[in-house]
Amino acid sequence: MKSLPLYIGGLLIAVAAAGAAMVFLTPPPVPASPPVSVVAPLPRRLPEKPRPAAKDELSPDEVKAQDEEDIIKILLAQIETTPEAIDEAWLQEMCQYITGPDSLAAFWKEVISRGQVFSASYVSRKEKSGSVLSRNPLYYVFEAREFIYSTDPQEPKLLGEAPGLLAMAIAKSWEESRKEIRDVMAKETRKKAQDVVVPEELGSLDDEVRTTYFKEHLKLYEVLSNMAAKGGGDPRQYMRQQIRLHEASIVDRQTRLLEVMSNAREHYQGHSNSARPATVQMTRWSNAVNEQLLSLGKIYIDAALAEKAFRGLMQDYADLGFKALAMVYQRSKSGEALRVMREANRIQRYNLWQMARVAWKNAKALAAAGRIAEADDEFLVAKRHYLQCLSRLERSKMPTVLDEYRRLQADITTWVTSRKLESVAVATDG
Repeated sequence: MKSLPLYIGGLLIAVAAAGAAMVFLTPPPVPASPPVSVVAPLPRRLPEKPRPAAKDELSPDEVKAQDEEDIIKILLAQIETTPEAIDEAWLQEMCQYITGPDSLAAFWKEVISRGQVFSASYVSRKEKSGSVLSRNPLYYVFEAREFIYSTDPQEPKLLGEAPGLLAMAIAKSWEESRKEIRDVMAKETRKKAQDVVVPEELGSLDDEVRTTYFKEHLKLYEVLSNMAAKGGGDPRQYMRQQIRLHEASIVDRQTRLLEVMSNAREHYQGHSNSARPATVQMTRWSNAVNEQLLSLGKIYIDAALAEKAFRGLMQDYADLGFKALAMVYQRSKSGEALRVMREANRIQRYNLWQMARVAWKNAKALAAAGRIAEADDEFLVAKRHYLQCLSRLERSKMPTVLDEYRRLQADITTWVTSRKLESVAVATDG
């Protein structure tokens, strides 16, 4: 009796299996066609309505807004990694010709010497014509302006007479300061002024003369560049002179700013007097530095855009331009600096992309040649450049570069795996 349930259970399982087999093996019945009179006419096809855009698909305006948000974040993130203040180390990295007080002093010494040489011929000509010479250094700046702002500027005058007059203004300002020093020393030593010898290093330049010299000399080269462009020449032929003048102006005004700050600390420490005069001066010199840095940054970005090769000078100019503009933004939150930095970022990420491609191509060639260490290095260089490029891209511009990066990663994985397998094979054989 105890085996009866087991017998019944086995019987039920066999019946179920037979039923399942009949179901799977029996072909499905063919549905009978309805009578013709019963078939309803096909409905008229209505025009398809446009499918609503997917929830994650952005409109062109939304993409544009997203890109704008992305690029601002990208630029601000890069700016955060740059120095916040101008110091000696930053000037050494940023500037090519005038990198600090010593090179600035050499610059002014050269200008003064050139002005004195020009002054000798100028005075000779004026004396022959019976003209009376002015003792005001700015008078010679105004004379130079006649050539610079002429409605019909002449290249020989802009290359000869105008810069000579500007240098002469600097020389006259220097000589006037030394004359004042000589008079003071004569009174202190109770000697005649002509008997007093002023040390060579003593002397100064009037702030207004210095400022005007930079402004008009830079304008002079701007006019020459425009003339070259109109005449089918190379407007960049004066770029070195422009950069040198901007650097001299930046170092000169930064030095002046530091002097004013130092004097203000000494003068107002422990006093209740208003520091407003010193604050006004510091603001003036700080703004002047920012203005020159902004102009210098624009020169470098324009130069980078004019280059054809994606490496070399294009990259160097873009990096220097970004460095100058980032400092402007750090100091003033300038919207104009941020705008120009977009171009710098565009150049830099394009260069990084191209360098990544070149490194990837080299890595594959080296791997095929069995040059393992060199291939490893090139794969790492390619990966680093791709990541740097991606960090500078808006989301809408990422897909192409991201696809290449993923393929690079696949190549790297294949390369590493093949090397591991070779190592295992060698170890096994051994």
